Amino acid sequence: MQPFYEDKQDEFRCTLTRDITFPAHLHSAVELIYLLEGSLEVTVQNQTKRIRKDEAALIFPDMVHSYLTTDACLGILCIFSPAYARDYYHLFRKQQPESPFLSSGTRNPDIPLAFGRMLRYRELSLSVSAAWLNLILSFLLSDTVLLPRDSTDSADVGYRLISYVSQHFQEPLTLDSLARELHFNKYYISRVFTARLRCGFYEYVNRLRLDYLPADCTLLPGDIVVTSGLNGYYPSGLVIGSVEESQVDDSGAASYAILIPETDLDSLTEVFVIKSFEIVT
Repeated sequence: MQPFYEDKQDEFRCTLTRDITFPAHLHSAVELIYLLEGSLEVTVQNQTKRIRKDEAALIFPDMVHSYLTTDACLGILCIFSPAYARDYYHLFRKQQPESPFLSSGTRNPDIPLAFGRMLRYRELSLSVSAAWLNLILSFLLSDTVLLPRDSTDSADVGYRLISYVSQHFQEPLTLDSLARELHFNKYYISRVFTARLRCGFYEYVNRLRLDYLPADCTLLPGDIVVTSGLNGYYPSGLVIGSVEESQVDDSGAASYAILIPETDLDSLTEVFVIKSFEIVT
């Protein structure tokens, strides 16, 4: 899946999310997800847990995290700037939870109620919705063991890989180029992807997310995506992959698609090198 660093500019967003599956990413906002139905596998840094009804995950800024739905789930997803929770601004910047997974909602009936009110008021009154958010944080954080922020996070290999690829995914990327830029052995990088990110390097890079699809664009699972040739980098008509799923992003303003690469690049034994071609429009 395509790794990326999201620069969240919105101060506060709260939305219902169904069957969420999202690749490993990080951003400067706080992210909070609360399950209403079903189950969801959440990974934060090196910790993975399947959360269920009335359980939550609280992700502090700049922590690598991902979501995987294997059956079905319905939850409330809240993304907000640390500045939006003023009482906790320095906490979010200087500390981190021992575990990001919280089960307080299964024991405290006020927590499910507060999540419901926060969601209800998100369109009626943003300030009221944010007030419910701060109440929720007071409940959750009072039941959370906090540790000093690990200063080694930014030096963590997986973190650095995701950060770099997220900023350069539109450029040609290879294990050799990552090794040169990040000063790691390419075979070590390959093992990190397999062990830490649970997929090969090329699978990770080439399961692309197509952002900002036109509003009238309808993609169905199995649709084939090919190169257009318009940018001059590749000939037209090359098969990139097939659509695995299409979704609307958290804001509801844009759609994207997850692709399955046509070729398993990790298993290639022979290739043809195209040295020149004519652009056909």
